[in-house]
Amino acid sequence: MPDLLNTTLSGLRAYQGALSTVSHNIANVGNEDYTRQRVEIDARNPIRLGNSFFGQGSELSAITRVVDGFVSSNIRGFTSNLGRLEAFDFYASRVEGVIADEQAGLMPALDGFFNAMNDVANDPSANAPRVALIGAIENVQQRISTMATELENIEIEINNRISNEVSAINVISEQIAEINGVLTTITDAGNQPSDLLDRRDALLKQLSEKITVTVVEQANGNMNVLVGTGQLLVTNASALTLVAQQIGRAHV
Repeated sequence: MPDLLNTTLSGLRAYQGALSTVSHNIANVGNEDYTRQRVEIDARNPIRLGNSFFGQGSELSAITRVVDGFVSSNIRGFTSNLGRLEAFDFYASRVEGVIADEQAGLMPALDGFFNAMNDVANDPSANAPRVALIGAIENVQQRISTMATELENIEIEINNRISNEVSAINVISEQIAEINGVLTTITDAGNQPSDLLDRRDALLKQLSEKITVTVVEQANGNMNVLVGTGQLLVTNASALTLVAQQIGRAHV
């Protein structure tokens, strides 16, 4: 006959693990990168005595994450689009503020120039309209020079931001590769540490805030990460390094 004490202890051990998982879920309720974990309890293999099979209790077979891969992929895609549109809106507004400002933009200066031209055309022999026209031309030149300086400053700011973002991308990709390396040492791809997988998903979300990413999950549980039009960034435990290259401007 099965050992009654061992059968009872197996259930206690299994549900002790379940209680530990519940407490772990509660402890991380404020962690936005945490995914709720769930225990899977299975019956232990029975033993045969004569013509009958007797159960030997239960065991905790796995601890899994309650996660939807499709939803996670969509979140990364939406995050990438949001980050791209926010950056575009921010700098487009900056450029618009330089060019289309009602007070400091180019249009007020051009309006003054054309008005001065009309005054000269209406009274070519008068000296005052010609002096006003010269002043209007100088004003246009100053506005264009000021706008060029402000646009150059925006360009420098964008280049610096790109350089900083590329450095951050390289740091994140190295961390993802490091986690892939740890997961490689775990032979059971279907029973990997949930907290480590949460950490990798959080890094992938951070990466998607900076660049469009495509994630390809491997049979061993690793994730290859591609960016842009399919450029490989992370493969297994290796991360490639991105470099920001400044394109020279043509000078007239």
